[in-house]
Amino acid sequence: MLADLETGRDDTTAFTWETKRGEPIETRVATEYDSMTGTRDPVIVSMGFFAKFTKRSEKKSPDWDVDRMETHIKIQAENKNDPALWFHVDKKNTGQLGPATHLQIDEECCEFLGDIKLSVPRFPFGFVLPTDCLDFIMAEFFPMEWGQRLAGIHAFGALRESQLARLHLFAGSILADMNNRKKQTPVGILQDCDFVEGLRLV
Repeated sequence: MLADLETGRDDTTAFTWETKRGEPIETRVATEYDSMTGTRDPVIVSMGFFAKFTKRSEKKSPDWDVDRMETHIKIQAENKNDPALWFHVDKKNTGQLGPATHLQIDEECCEFLGDIKLSVPRFPFGFVLPTDCLDFIMAEFFPMEWGQRLAGIHAFGALRESQLARLHLFAGSILADMNNRKKQTPVGILQDCDFVEGLRLV
């Protein structure tokens, strides 16, 4: 996947980056989550994503506009026979309501609603890149081990600073919207906000 990203990035106009259909990234069995001691029910988490980038129009700009970004995450029992929980982390599409980046329970999980395919609520979520979502999964389901692994990785500072920069962009855009729209509550504004200058990938 890294080679695919680097190859696409060398294109002069646009590229997509995605996991192959039917071949998600899958964790090993997780049992040591939600508690500092003891174990929980064994689960497996899988993740697939699709991203589309367009080169920014400014000459010699190293930046890419993020046109589309969605990461789908599934949590299943170890035996994979029981019902699963699906959710996705998205950059909202043009014309869509909701927070600029959000976490949303997949419509397929709402069987109790019958024929209704409920696409809300969309919860504000401060991270959107697939790599950030993978970090989130590992921190949630393998908290002790993942913390130890992160401490020893090469270029940890670059990873941390990149996440912080995206979080500043996310929070700054929301705050700018909240300061400009005086007739709405901050919570209400979250249901129709976007990035002020768009989302970029360097």
